[in-house]
Amino acid sequence: MGVWKSKCLPVVVVAVLCATVTLVASTRYSVAEGRDREWTMRYWQFQNDTDEPIELYLKFRTKDCPDCDFHWVPSAPEQASAYVFRFEPGEKAHLAIEGKKIMASGGRYWAKSLTSNAQWTDHRDKMLWLVKENDQGIRSYRASEMSSWTTFLQK
Repeated sequence: MGVWKSKCLPVVVVAVLCATVTLVASTRYSVAEGRDREWTMRYWQFQNDTDEPIELYLKFRTKDCPDCDFHWVPSAPEQASAYVFRFEPGEKAHLAIEGKKIMASGGRYWAKSLTSNAQWTDHRDKMLWLVKENDQGIRSYRASEMSSWTTFLQK
């Protein structure tokens, strides 16, 4: 198994509208088999529990290495840009970039129907934390591997 390097790696961002692939991050998270470690991010997946296709807009906090600081991608919350994903009715998928799942501590998202006026905006201007605070007030959890967080879009 690989070991963390203390050097932070650069992030390459590629925006692709209306696709599942939007971000490339050079990140390696390894842990010895059977050993728990502290995690500060989760894989993010969405499930469209509506009966209509939707466009999902997303910006999230991530980091490139364990010692690196968190940063927003594709831009800070007050900026207009966001990644765009399409989900068909009933579709559930991890958000992935070039086959690599997005890892985030939290983020903001909103969605709109492609066939009606329906919109989901509860977390457009409000943070959704994927990692809750532990007993020490730190956003982390112990596990042998990174877990997933599923966000359900419901009618």
